[in-house]
Amino acid sequence: MPIRTTCTLFLLVLASAFSRAQEDPKILVERLEDADSIYFDSYLYSGHKGLKEALEFFLVEKEKSTEVNPVLEAKILGAQGMIAAENRDYKKGIELAKQGRKWANQAGADKARLMGQLYLNAQQYWAYEHEQDSVLLYSDLAVKSLKEALGPHHKSISISLFEKGNALANKGESRKGIEVKREAIANNIAYQGEFNKLAAIQEHQLANTFDHLGYYWLELDCYKNVVRRWEGMPEEKDRSYLNIALGAMSVWYSQHGDYKRAEQYILKAKQLVNENKESIEKYWFNETFKGRTQMGLWYNQARLALMKKDTASAIDFTQKSLDFIENFDKEDPANNPRDLPYFFDFVRNYHMANLRRMADLLKNKDPEEAVRYTQKILTVTKEGDVTQFILGDKLLLIDYHLNKSETGKALELTNSWMDYARTRKDSYSLIHFYDKLAGIQHRREEYSAVDDSYKAAIHLMLRDTSQRVALDKIEFDDIKPYRSQSVLDFLIEASDRYQTMPKLKEVEKSNEKGKNISLLAADIFEEALVIFLLTTKNTRR
Repeated sequence: MPIRTTCTLFLLVLASAFSRAQEDPKILVERLEDADSIYFDSYLYSGHKGLKEALEFFLVEKEKSTEVNPVLEAKILGAQGMIAAENRDYKKGIELAKQGRKWANQAGADKARLMGQLYLNAQQYWAYEHEQDSVLLYSDLAVKSLKEALGPHHKSISISLFEKGNALANKGESRKGIEVKREAIANNIAYQGEFNKLAAIQEHQLANTFDHLGYYWLELDCYKNVVRRWEGMPEEKDRSYLNIALGAMSVWYSQHGDYKRAEQYILKAKQLVNENKESIEKYWFNETFKGRTQMGLWYNQARLALMKKDTASAIDFTQKSLDFIENFDKEDPANNPRDLPYFFDFVRNYHMANLRRMADLLKNKDPEEAVRYTQKILTVTKEGDVTQFILGDKLLLIDYHLNKSETGKALELTNSWMDYARTRKDSYSLIHFYDKLAGIQHRREEYSAVDDSYKAAIHLMLRDTSQRVALDKIEFDDIKPYRSQSVLDFLIEASDRYQTMPKLKEVEKSNEKGKNISLLAADIFEEALVIFLLTTKNTRR
């Protein structure tokens, strides 16, 4: 899945500024003509409401004008494209940005700024379409235009660079992607100083990148910086990101066995929520649906109960969340305080997380009921959900049917989900589904098919998938930097099957393939271990 969050995370700061500016047209015009105007900043911070208000202003100005104004035309198309994208119509957003650039080309002194913004818009939309080469192309165009208009440092440049880093990572160039993301954060700090919202948000995303790659101590360092940045902005009324960062710190420590410190961060987050109860609905952007902060607190309290091996309390907190969602009225405008067209996606994400947790809590005591919770997750999902999270649920259901010797049902699910992953160009999920397919084929003694499935899976791991590399020849440098435990498990199992299953030895060069895949897995593990040791050195918990 692509590492994506920019449009969703950069949020509501300027909506109130827009309302105030409406009272004085002169102030509003000045803001709209400035590089940090409402139109440009709304893309970084504002929600759906701010964009609609900005568009309404542009349309009124166009109506009052006696002649065509290319600057205004470009902004109208740009704002319409942003709103289309917020409604998940990215192709329409791409087309509107393209039309906007035709007007921007005629905008004289404003050309570079307008073009930079419209390139940046298109870059974001292509990212949602999973077209990484287009993201890289439009990032270079955006940065060039933005630097021409704004100088070497600006938050819009930082946004574009960070998205470029995501695209590089999605193409398998993780190290280069990290370098570009760090460049983006440094660019923004040079423009706004160390303590600003965008720097904190981007560093939190960088922490997620390190987690995905297994660079756990670098992940922790990022989280510490994120908390430090938010705490260094005491005037910031939106403390929702600090709340999320404290929760992330708690998760990190619990995953690494330091339950005492994990509990401290949960309690710190709880204290933050209690101290800001009156501000949450008005100022906390991540209150994307009414009750989200409370649900996050219940979720963390359930995790704390699990750390203390208090399963009953964990079930109680999880059930509270599920009951809340069951009674949630998505048609009530009060439940969408930020006027986001996609606000219910956040409700669904919490729904899936709590269903997943309940399934995990029940898997030993009542495995059949646990499976029903897992199956329900897949009825809640929809197009565009983060596939890596749902992948785990799908793999669990395949395993469930395999464990019951229902290979036909397991094969039906695997083929269906593989077809969907192909339409999403989701190589990571496909690798895991090919692994499951190989397991099913092995049970059926279809050994040549097992070989074909492993070839297909490992081919998807190549940096250059236009090339064909034999499994007995493939080397560490040929593959993308996949380091997840599930990928290692897949390679180890493939190696074992090639080397030890008698009938598989009928496959050409079976033993050589098995040994080489084993070396590949060892190289992946060794590099991850070296990085872990290097990043652990001189790092204090």
